[in-house]
Amino acid sequence: MAKRLSWVNEIARKRCGARFELVNLKEYNLALIEEPITASQGKYSKEHTKYGR
Repeated sequence: MAKRLSWVNEIARKRCGARFELVNLKEYNLALIEEPITASQGKYSKEHTKYGR
């Protein structure tokens, strides 16, 4: 997977001149996929999700 990500990073850098960094989301204390209903419904039960909208 790292080779594919490096390839995507190189293409993106050439197209827009930006630098990107691969990060492991497990290293951050993010509340991911905690809502029981999909975001497209717009019904959020967690306070942090409501705030982030």
